[in-house]
Amino acid sequence: FGGSRLDAEGRVVSYTPTPGLHGDPSEEWIKSKIAQNESLHRSLIVQGQIEPVRRYIVSNHPLSQRHFQPIVWRSWFVPPGHRALMTLGFARFMQGDFASAAYLLIPQLENCFRHALKVTGNDPSKIESDLVQKDPTLSVIVDKFKDQMVRVFGEDLINEVDHLFLYEGGPALRHDAAHGKIGSAATYSADAVYACWFIYRLVCMTVYSQWDDLSAEIEETVG
Repeated sequence: FGGSRLDAEGRVVSYTPTPGLHGDPSEEWIKSKIAQNESLHRSLIVQGQIEPVRRYIVSNHPLSQRHFQPIVWRSWFVPPGHRALMTLGFARFMQGDFASAAYLLIPQLENCFRHALKVTGNDPSKIESDLVQKDPTLSVIVDKFKDQMVRVFGEDLINEVDHLFLYEGGPALRHDAAHGKIGSAATYSADAVYACWFIYRLVCMTVYSQWDDLSAEIEETVG
């Protein structure tokens, strides 16, 4: 069967095509089914792993911004001028303030990927005919610079970025966060919580090789 996705006001924002009776279903139909399964998977991960671990950590260690500064400041993925925002977002996420975390972190993902392309020698900006230099959106980056992104982050991670933040048949969190369409209740949904954790994990991935030094630095400076 085909289907449709509705926004908070009940308006149809995307359609899933109906597969034909003969031959293989279209790639769009397959992608929609993947999105449905991933939504269930994210719910299980959030309720069964992320939330229990987060609650255990904050019940034993009251975390604040200073605990995340060494991680963010060492990550080449985060633009220097945005480190304070990311640090605040991670602190709010760990503290359970998902409304603040979602609107601090999700809009930053696009700029972080642009920065990642630049520091790896792939400037994604484009000079228009009027000599105005414009930055590409996250959807353009995933589409036109996918090969470069896959070489840095791996295909699975980039596909997950597409399904979680961009695909209209899924949560489409990048668009909804950029336009203020994620309501207060939706910021506490499994998709939004998973997205915040996903961004934190992505930043941590860029400093895994320094993790022992980071642990020692955090222990020494902030306890």
